[in-house]
Amino acid sequence: MLSTAAKFDVRFSVIARLDTRVRAAIEAISDEAWQPIRTG
Repeated sequence: MLSTAAKFDVRFSVIARLDTRVRAAIEAISDEAWQPIRTG
């Protein structure tokens, strides 16, 4: 679905419920690994 949206230049966001496992995964991402949001 995401690749099809990108193919047709559809704007979208991906969200997830912020439970303890998701929070832990986010906190494990190093500062250097974060990428800016790309817009048009």
